[in-house]
Amino acid sequence: MKSKATVVKAAEMELAEKLGKDGGFYHAGVYDDLKIVPLRLRTTYDEAKLLFFERSLVRPEFVAGETEVIMPILFFKVDGDDQVFQNELHQYRQKHNKQVVAYSSFRPLEASITAELNSLYELDKAKEIAHLSQAKKDRFKAAVEELIQWQANAKLGYSDLELANIALASAKIIDAFHYGSAEKTPAKVIISDNQKNSIGKRSAIRIYLAHLLGLDVCIISKRAFASIENYLAKDSYDHFIVKEQIVEEKKGWWPWSK
Repeated sequence: MKSKATVVKAAEMELAEKLGKDGGFYHAGVYDDLKIVPLRLRTTYDEAKLLFFERSLVRPEFVAGETEVIMPILFFKVDGDDQVFQNELHQYRQKHNKQVVAYSSFRPLEASITAELNSLYELDKAKEIAHLSQAKKDRFKAAVEELIQWQANAKLGYSDLELANIALASAKIIDAFHYGSAEKTPAKVIISDNQKNSIGKRSAIRIYLAHLLGLDVCIISKRAFASIENYLAKDSYDHFIVKEQIVEEKKGWWPWSK
């Protein structure tokens, strides 16, 4: 009987040959030493809801070579009340609490700057990222560089060093980044915008940091409040509008709304 490898299986066999390792995506750490290159997928809402729970290696555009791994990620905002998706997010968070950071408002993201980096040249030695692998430290440094470039246009009023310290003082995001890998679903930041606390500069910086690190980012605004669009260009993320309430047969609930 003839057989034909799927696209993912073919990529696995090619990578195994290049790295001199046996096939099988469940070899722990097979991608850990590779340079991380996040790639944002532009999707429809239905695609985003499906891909959000899928592992990186089965997402479109995932590529692992000899020196780098391209990590497809999602960054989107949902305006509207999709209780089915909200329940799925809650269930996923319960099973993957180390890889998921959930916020019931923007207030925790406005936390003060507690890091004390004195020079950007010392960034890779900062205690806040000491537990990261070298590949993830390199990704963190690249993310900070991209944040600095972004702020030059956004004009948020922080110095480059202050921006780096805001990034370092984002412990939950850094820890989720630490636990994420290509063998798993990407780490995630999920925010419920209940407008109890409006988005501020540090919130926007930390949300964008999570995206640049390679985390999936999802913002839910049941009442369609403006938030991240005040800071990021429209082509930086997907914006979905749910015109009608989507509910399950049994009553849904939003676990972070209290």
